Amino acid sequence: MAADDTLARNLRNRLPEAAFRGFDIGLGIWQGNTAPGPGKQRYHDALIKIEQLGFDTAAAYALPRNKYAALIGVGAAIAGADAEVAAMRAAKDNVYYWLGVDIASALFGDPAAGAQGSKLLGADAMAIRNSLNVQGQSGFNDSMRLHLARTQQ
Repeated sequence: MAADDTLARNLRNRLPEAAFRGFDIGLGIWQGNTAPGPGKQRYHDALIKIEQLGFDTAAAYALPRNKYAALIGVGAAIAGADAEVAAMRAAKDNVYYWLGVDIASALFGDPAAGAQGSKLLGADAMAIRNSLNVQGQSGFNDSMRLHLARTQQ
């Protein structure tokens, strides 16, 4: 999965080499899954400590990646076509931040670019935001503010 996913590959390459095996196992275990469970935990617990770090990193990435894949796809396309979003995204060297930016871009961005065009942070969007880690929430917030400011002009 990491070979086909630029963000996953980027995240893996930031880990110590000794954590790669755990990351690869975690990414494989989490592929297509959107919730934790005892089976995943058993795999985690069978790894040595440094490999558990890789596994945990893969889980922290894969859970929102899988759950919000459609939104992330739309948001990444928006970032690829919108210089301001791309610059905001690139300003932070953090994969989780980028996921948050992409998700919020898909929710609050221009419908002409494939986004939903939401005009406010409703309960569903708040639940998505709150499900992200701190870096993801930061990216979500920054992206939401950018897109909402554009619609209020």
